[in-house]
Amino acid sequence: MACISIRAWGGLWQICLVVLLSAHVTALDCSNFRDLQKVLNRNSMQLLGQVAGAFPEECLEVRPTFRFPDKVLRSKAPHNAWMATYEILQQLFSLFKMTLPKTAWDTHSVERLLNAVHLQIKRLETCPPTNGLYPSSRNKATKLKKYFRKIDDFLREKNYSKCAWEVVRIEAKTWFYYLDKLENRL
Repeated sequence: MACISIRAWGGLWQICLVVLLSAHVTALDCSNFRDLQKVLNRNSMQLLGQVAGAFPEECLEVRPTFRFPDKVLRSKAPHNAWMATYEILQQLFSLFKMTLPKTAWDTHSVERLLNAVHLQIKRLETCPPTNGLYPSSRNKATKLKKYFRKIDDFLREKNYSKCAWEVVRIEAKTWFYYLDKLENRL
């Protein structure tokens, strides 16, 4: 009889949760949208913590050359919160998809994180804002795209080093905090 470790069961549980939620994501109406997004967001944040260990001491000297555009968080309008949430998740997905061949991170954990973020994106797509997007929403999307472009530039300048990726991973933890704030406005 095969023996499965506790750690493996934990990973299987998370995968089952993502599969179960993704199977039902389109069947759900949008009335519980915010609550489900919060659960998915917390799950993604936990998965991000599992991709690598503690921040390496040798990376303490590496300073980021980018700063999150806080203005995108200031609007109280649901359509702006939806757009900012969607853009952050899309950019996060693209960025971390790129990490797989370039880091020493746990590939399995990165894949689980990507699946969870993809599920959040799909959920957002099934429940867009009822009143559409406004020019101010597009302006905020542009600011976020510039910010993520700076992150790409930072990684390139640092030759996609381990320390550069670790700085980005720490920055990504703040994205989930911002997503939590934005999801309160959806």
